[in-house]
Amino acid sequence: MRLVKPRIGRRVVDGEAFDVQPNDEDPGTFSCDWVSGPNPDYGFSIGHPVVAVPVGQAPPAETGLTEAGLIQAIRDFLGSVDPETGYIE
Repeated sequence: MRLVKPRIGRRVVDGEAFDVQPNDEDPGTFSCDWVSGPNPDYGFSIGHPVVAVPVGQAPPAETGLTEAGLIQAIRDFLGSVDPETGYIE
């Protein structure tokens, strides 16, 4: 199966807007900022950090984030947010 990485930029999922960008402090992960949410600077990170593999050792099977996986992660995040506080409780 070919891994199709998510594109960078805004997603609107179930009426809520998220800005998605690579997390420079943790390569291989993405920050998903909930720009339409009730709390400024709130969101989540997702992905698989990049790891070094010693010479002569086989790399792990490719794991990563697909566009479909990103959309599902946003839906899961929204489903766990308390509608009264706007935070995950």
